[in-house]
Amino acid sequence: MGPGLDPNSRLLPYRFGMLIDPRGHTNSAVLETRRRLKVERLPEAELTKSGPLPEDSALIACDHVRDSILTQVPPERWPNARPIARPSHYPRAPSDAPAGVPISASLVVLPDGSLVLSSFKVTGTTNVEYKETALEFLSKQQWTPATVSGCAVVSHAGFVVTFLGITRRKWP
Repeated sequence: MGPGLDPNSRLLPYRFGMLIDPRGHTNSAVLETRRRLKVERLPEAELTKSGPLPEDSALIACDHVRDSILTQVPPERWPNARPIARPSHYPRAPSDAPAGVPISASLVVLPDGSLVLSSFKVTGTTNVEYKETALEFLSKQQWTPATVSGCAVVSHAGFVVTFLGITRRKWP
């Protein structure tokens, strides 16, 4: 340990980032986090122990939450993912869609934010071109998966549009 450092401020570098900056000063942000979270100081034997890193209890808890959502909650009740950037417009409903009938497009977002393209489905229309446009739109968006108890979980991403039966014509 460097000179002038508090011996009670040692933290596991792989859990909380660097404790000591290159100049040998303690990282006050790490110390403040340690104080706020009331992280206990590990004994010297634990700090010098070799071998694989211990399991992080927060990661284990998130694994349990993810597994519970995936196995215990029906897919139609999975929470909704959010787009990282709000789109300026959504694909317009096809002109052959019946007026007032909602058309929805959705797919599954995994906890890491990746999309399951094979889960894509469209309801309310059979228009193949619209389905292709909707899939392209959804796959170009970046999605933030929903969280439950602070853990990212499997979720749905999608949109709903409704054709109102009003069409605009260009006047000559």
